[in-house]
Amino acid sequence: MRIALFTDTFTPQINGVSRTYQRLVSYLQSQGIETMVLAPSGNGPDGEQQGVIRFLSCDFFLYPECQIAWPNYFSLCSALDRFRPDLVHIATPFVLGLAGLKYADSRGLPKVAVFHTNFPQYLDYYRMPLLKKLAWRFLRWFHTQADRNYCPSQETRRLLARHGIPRVDLWSRGVDHTLFNPMWHSGDLRRLHGVGDKTVLLYVGRLAPEKNVEILLQALTAANASINGLHLWIVGDGPARPALEAMAPANVTFMGYRAGQDLAGLYASADIFVCPSVTETFGNVILEAMASGLPVVAPMAGGIKENLFPMKTGLDCLPLNSLSMAEAIIRLARDRELRISLAAQAFQHASEQTWEMVFGRLVDSYRDVIERHRSTRRIQAI
Repeated sequence: MRIALFTDTFTPQINGVSRTYQRLVSYLQSQGIETMVLAPSGNGPDGEQQGVIRFLSCDFFLYPECQIAWPNYFSLCSALDRFRPDLVHIATPFVLGLAGLKYADSRGLPKVAVFHTNFPQYLDYYRMPLLKKLAWRFLRWFHTQADRNYCPSQETRRLLARHGIPRVDLWSRGVDHTLFNPMWHSGDLRRLHGVGDKTVLLYVGRLAPEKNVEILLQALTAANASINGLHLWIVGDGPARPALEAMAPANVTFMGYRAGQDLAGLYASADIFVCPSVTETFGNVILEAMASGLPVVAPMAGGIKENLFPMKTGLDCLPLNSLSMAEAIIRLARDRELRISLAAQAFQHASEQTWEMVFGRLVDSYRDVIERHRSTRRIQAI
């Protein structure tokens, strides 16, 4: 089996989608499945290198960390014709994804598409709500052309059904249990950052309007008025960072982007994971935190519902409500036994979510799509 993967975010970019595709490609190759990745140049090298073809790109205005590629369609076709894919996997609805659709149709290949990010919802945060209907109309047209569509959570699947997008299957997410694990807890790391025996809250994610980090800072300010000894680590970067730094109380440390073992150590050395976002289609960071032995405080919104089970893996709070989030933070900070109990259940839940299982199911789905496509073509040829 040969898979051509079209994506507008790929390593070395740092976000949940790019890391998922890096893992997927590694898994496919380990299973003897050949891959060709078509991605933006971004910070990566130009040209074809180790199964990755990169194209000239520019920042996406709503999401600068995401690159919009502008492929040369003739060179794209030439490379793919040499590769001879059995299936086209399209992870972006933008120009590169449109090129993937066109190529698959021109060569009579089956194609699957993935809904990773709820860009129409982001339009509310960028003062363009009037474009939401147009965005959903385009996405419905785009995804209707795929033989199968994937999304990461049941909540997102219901959202797509409401907007008339057909043939949607669940492609969930796993977690790297070797990397994200309580064993990486470090008292030295805590002392290095001056938190000692404080209750450390952790946020990991992009610093942008759609992530609602200002709600978290407001919640921390409210919690500070009721309890001492809290400290918040904010891991990530983005366009909202200057404004967030200006409004943050003194017990906040902005750490910028972290990855690999550095990130894993911060997860395992914190006490409570906090996520104020209501726009997640899954929330990989929720699962990473649980695998690291942390209870989660977050709103029951979007894909977060997939892993947050109130009074089991964490505490829920009202969406976009800083006082409700503050109450949950205070409760966990004061009740050590509850914190330990929820952390243990969160770890157990995360231990059952493996990338091998997730990718294995995806490969089975690939094979089913390919076989159905071939059967249809045989019937049409009769």
